Amino acid sequence: MGVANANISVKFIVDKITVDPVCPNRFASEPENGHLVRMDVRIETTPQMPTDGATRSTRSTSRRSGRTG
Repeated sequence: MGVANANISVKFIVDKITVDPVCPNRFASEPENGHLVRMDVRIETTPQMPTDGATRSTRSTSRRSGRTG
C-alpha cells in the first residue's frame, strides 16, 4: 500500500503499535485515562527532500498517551 506521488519527500512508516507495553523505566507512572500505547515509527527521506535549509532536523523522542480511543 502506498501513494503514487513523485513529489513525496518524507515517509512516516508505522512498524508496530503495542497497547500496554512493558516500560523498563522505574519512574514511569500508570496511565491516567486508559492505556499506554507504544508506536515504533520510521521516518525516511527521499531524493525529493529539499536541501535548501528549509527543513529542520528531528530527533527521536518517547511520548506517552493517556488513552487509546
